[in-house]
Amino acid sequence: MLTTVDSRIKCRALVPLKNRTAESLCDSLDNALRRYNRATICVTSIDSDIEFKTLFEDDEDNMDAQFNCAPQGEHVPAAERNNRTIADRIRVAVHYLPYRNIPRLLLKYITVSETKKLNWFPTEGGLSDTFTPHQLLELPLLTGKRM
Repeated sequence: MLTTVDSRIKCRALVPLKNRTAESLCDSLDNALRRYNRATICVTSIDSDIEFKTLFEDDEDNMDAQFNCAPQGEHVPAAERNNRTIADRIRVAVHYLPYRNIPRLLLKYITVSETKKLNWFPTEGGLSDTFTPHQLLELPLLTGKRM
C-alpha cells in the first residue's frame, strides 16, 4: 500500500499496490497525484523515505515536483504518523468484524475505506477549520466550479 498525506490540506490517500516494482509504484503515485491535478492544485514537493530515491530520480523531470528523501535510517515524520493513524483505524474496523480470518480482498477494501473516512472531517492544522479535505479536493469537481 502506498499512503500519502499532504502538508497543507491534510488529505490522506491510500493506493493499493499490485507489487513493489518501480512501474507499480510510479503508477500508484501518479494515481494519488491525479486528485490534486483535477482540483487544479500544483504539487511542488514530495517528501519520502530513502527507499524511493532511485525511483524518483527517473521520474523527477516528468512530474514537475522536487523529491526530498529522508536520510538513511530515518523516516518522514508526517508520513509515519499518517501510517500509524491509518493502521489504528484498520485495527478498529477489523476488531468489530465477526470473523476470525479476514480475506486479503476484504482487508484491501477496509484499508481504502478507512483512509477515505479520515478525509470526512476537518483536520487540525489543515487549510480550513470548517471545510474537510474531501470537500476541498472533490467537491469543486462535482459542482463544476473552481475555488
